[in-house]
Amino acid sequence: MLACSSSIGLLCLGAVSVVPAELIAGGQSLLASGVGVLAQDPQPSPFSSLAPAMLAIMLLAYFMFIRPQQQKERRFQEMLANLKENDHVVTVGGIHGVVTGVHKDAERVTLRIDEASGAKIKVGLWAISRVEGDEDDKPAPKAPAAKQPAAKSAAGGKQNK
Repeated sequence: MLACSSSIGLLCLGAVSVVPAELIAGGQSLLASGVGVLAQDPQPSPFSSLAPAMLAIMLLAYFMFIRPQQQKERRFQEMLANLKENDHVVTVGGIHGVVTGVHKDAERVTLRIDEASGAKIKVGLWAISRVEGDEDDKPAPKAPAAKQPAAKSAAGGKQNK
């Protein structure tokens, strides 16, 4: 027979195990109590409990950051595609001008920035910040309403301030 010693002091003799008396608890041997541990269901992995939360965070990030940026980029590209002569534009540097020429192959726009002298500048398409509507298209601002005198109070005819 071959004898071996395990890490907890058990002595193995072939197929028979010899357990010291101090390791026997409540009338059951250590090996018998270990069988019940192996028969239990395995615990779920920690990743499976975090997966729904991670998915929710990724969806939230997509709808809060990625999708709005894609929509903004799409609107910007549409604005540049619809850019034409006589459009009033503002550049990213704050220069207001009127488009006199669009060179899409060179990705460049010519702007007239002074009506009196006819001064023109060339800027990149990317430098156009926004297209302003024509002044004729904007509704006229409302005139401020005339102030009406406050009604006299019933107590002494004085106005409340």
